[in-house]
Amino acid sequence: MAKINYANILSASRILALPVLFYFALNSNILAFCILYLVAASTDAFDGYIARKMKLESKLGVILDDIGDYLLYISSLGLIYIWAPFVLTGYWYLWLIMLFYGLSQNFIIYLIHKKYYSLHLYSWKFIGVLISANTLYYSVGKSLIPLFMLFGLFSIAYLETLVIIIFFKKQIKSNIGSVFKLM
Repeated sequence: MAKINYANILSASRILALPVLFYFALNSNILAFCILYLVAASTDAFDGYIARKMKLESKLGVILDDIGDYLLYISSLGLIYIWAPFVLTGYWYLWLIMLFYGLSQNFIIYLIHKKYYSLHLYSWKFIGVLISANTLYYSVGKSLIPLFMLFGLFSIAYLETLVIIIFFKKQIKSNIGSVFKLM
């Protein structure tokens, strides 16, 4: 009998929660939105942990996790736009650059290695937490992290990713954590 992959179920649930989040946001159901967003964002931490502890790691799991991350954080921009449109319209070019950073890293890895790797770096995880916190704060009409600070952190994380891809090619694996672990 096949083992149930709970980690993949968590990753898929993050993806499936997105339409419901938008429904709550558009109907100003802030409490339901905040609860579901916290649950969806927390699955990012638990899916990988469960996969490693229960020995359920799979290529599908890595891809589902990445798709879930990208969709949740990209949709966060749309959710922020619902509550604070000035944040996106006034600085659209910064959001576009951050989107490029997030998506291009996997493309660059594939071009160099001819294989898909997902670098789960602490810097990207930290940024994911900040984006989640910002989304929740905007839902109640406040700003937690200034946009330029978030942009700076994105830039640092992207540079760390490029350093790993270029200078530590032979040591790349999915759960590196930080460039400092490779030195």
